[in-house]
Formats: sequence, C-alpha cells, structure tokens
Amino acid sequence: MGQKKAGTILSFFNIFFKILVTFSYIPFVLEKIGKDNYGLFSIVGAIIAYIAILDFGINDSTLRFFVRYRKEDSEIEKNKILGSVSTIYSILTLLVVLVSIVIYFCLSLLFPDFSEQQMFAFKQMYLLSIVSVVFAIFFNPTGAIINAYEKFVLLKLGDILVFAATTVTVVVFLYNGFGVVMMVAIASFYNVSNILFKFFYVRTKIKIAYPTYSPSRKHVNKIALYAGPIFIVIIVEQIYWKLDNIIIGSMLGATMVTLYAMGIVFQKYILSFSTAISRIMTPDIIKKIDANYSKAQLTESYIKVSRIQLMVVLLIVLNLAMWGKSFLNIWLGSDYLIS
Repeated sequence: MGQKKAGTILSFFNIFFKILVTFSYIPFVLEKIGKDNYGLFSIVGAIIAYIAILDFGINDSTLRFFVRYRKEDSEIEKNKILGSVSTIYSILTLLVVLVSIVIYFCLSLLFPDFSEQQMFAFKQMYLLSIVSVVFAIFFNPTGAIINAYEKFVLLKLGDILVFAATTVTVVVFLYNGFGVVMMVAIASFYNVSNILFKFFYVRTKIKIAYPTYSPSRKHVNKIALYAGPIFIVIIVEQIYWKLDNIIIGSMLGATMVTLYAMGIVFQKYILSFSTAISRIMTPDIIKKIDANYSKAQLTESYIKVSRIQLMVVLLIVLNLAMWGKSFLNIWLGSDYLIS
C-alpha cells in the first residue's frame, strides 16, 4: 500500500478515533474539573492559537520548496532553503517568546472578572502551553520536511499515538484527583515529545541537519512571498474560529465559554474531515504545478478532491441540523441545550 493511500486511511481513522474518544471523554472531564475550569482550558487554547499564528505561514512555504528541490535532487538548493528557514524560525521563536511574555502580564487586564484562584490556574496553564508552542514553532520545519518526503504513515501514526497517550494519561490523573492544570501539563509533555521525535527522525533517517544557519536573501524573499497570502488566511481563520472564546470569556465568564465550546466542538471535526485528503494530496499537487501541468489538469485534480470533501461535510452538517439538539441532550444533559 502506498504512502498516500495509507496516509489517507490513517487520517480518517485518526478523525474517527478522536471523535469516538472525545465524545466519551468530555463528559468525564466536565464532571471532574467542572464548567468553570473547562472554560479556562478553552480560553487558554484560543489565546495559544493566536500566538501560534506567528508561524506566519512559513511552514507551508517550507513544504512547498522542499517538494520542489527534493524532486530536482539539488543539495545546494536544499541547503539554501534549509538555512533560510532555520534562520527565519529562530527569529520567529524569539518573537513568540517576547509576545508571550507581554500577553502573560496582560492576562489580568483581559479577564478582570476571573477570581484569584481562576487567574492563578489560568496563568499556570498559559505558561505550560507556551512551552509547547515555543518547541512547535522552532521545530516546525521538521514536520514539513517529513511531509515533503511523503512519510505520511509516520506523521499520522505519531498523531494517533500522541492523542491516545494524552487521553489515557489525563483520565488516570483526573481519576486520582488532579485538576485542569495537570491536563495541560500532560498535553504539553506529549506534544513536545512528538516534536522531538520528528526532529531526530529528520536528522537520522532523512539525513537533513536542521537547524543550519546559512540564509539566502533570494530564498528568504521567495519563502516570504509564498507565505504572505497563507498568513492572511490563517489570521482570518483564527478570528473566525478562536476570537469568540476570548470575547465570551472576557465579558461573560468561563462557564459560558464551556457552554459555547460544547456547541462548536463539531466544527473542528468537520474541518478535519474536509482537510484530511487535501493535506495528503498537497505534495502531489505541488509536483504537478512544478511540472507545468495545464490549468485544466490542475482544476480536475482540485475538483476530484473537493467533491469528496463536500460530500463528507454535507453528510455531517445535515445530520447536525436534524439531530444535533437531541444528541446534545443525550450526550451532556439538558443543561447544555443552549449549546
């Protein structure tokens, strides 16, 4: 079985697995930590998502250019791209640290209605999440390199194992009386472990020495030009999907964030289904573009992928429209019907 087919199957298995676990896991978590703490957890996630966009879309640029130069088998060009990407990500990591520090000292101003105990837990979760984000930003190119070399099975298996290990460990710790801060600590630990695993895989198996600092102005400009539109899309998506949690938390409190979060928990799975195939197909489409396929041929490829995405999304959305409220009542109880 090829990497693309296996990667696609694992992508869908990963999504179904996460859905099955999440819908069993969330009621347990809500019972153990309460609505307020789950709301704090959701707000931290939203803030971290905004900090993470300081990647500026460079990750997709890395994927795009590594696919090209892997095909051309040009070691000189690969090293120039790698040196440029390494330098950019080192600067971005420093920027993330500085922005994170500023936000940390503004948290009390952003959420004035939080109690002293809530703010203390909130800041602890924020700091633990920042550690994970800093690692993710600095080592981001390793994931793009693995993707460019079409090692989809490794990437998807890593995601599945990290999710499973995180969930099991969180359940064990919550069952033994630990709280929401421990949840974030566990998630950060496994995320960092996965990032380091990909880093060592790139160094030892793919034989690419990241980071290496030899930037090329020409390649930095190319990467920035390619990343610009992607960054704009990322900003729009973050505003659309994450700003609401922050506003609700600031104005209405953590409990309302939890009620809201339960209502939009489905959206990330809808997005996951719709992008599972397209992410696998990205390297192949880049190759076709570089091989000067005609616009008609490229459009045919896009339509083929998009048609499958649309059928999957419509199936989920139509079922939510018909049965969503009844499902919420069965899943979480009548307190969550407002969700």
